[in-house]
Amino acid sequence: DGAGDELWLEKVTIKKDLYGTSRPCLMDLLWVDGLTIRDLRIRNPGFWTIHPCFSNNVRITGLDIYTRGHNTDGIDPDSCWNVFIANNLIDTGDDCIALKAGRDWSGLMVNISTQNVLIQDNVFRGGHGISIGSETSGWIQ
Repeated sequence: DGAGDELWLEKVTIKKDLYGTSRPCLMDLLWVDGLTIRDLRIRNPGFWTIHPCFSNNVRITGLDIYTRGHNTDGIDPDSCWNVFIANNLIDTGDDCIALKAGRDWSGLMVNISTQNVLIQDNVFRGGHGISIGSETSGWIQ
């Protein structure tokens, strides 16, 4: 339990550099080659649940994610390549899966696209399903 419900109720200062919030991601994973996350039950993160960034060969399977807070996405691969997301149960207060590739000027400077993503056999109970097009300065391929 990420105890996010305590953070959702607090008024937080908006900071653009921190994606509009001071709430933490539950798993913010950078520059991982061969990332596997599987068979976890996750409840109430403060912000995004799983956020791999600049990572290759990402495999996310068998997760049970539940959250109701504002902007509490489930799985957000960001500027990642060779991504496999399957057999997850996701029930969120925002996007269940959001493909990202950098944000604003910093995303343009890094310019790493998200590419070669396979999403299959997931169940979305709440939230917005799969989102593509928000925070995509580096492109989605």
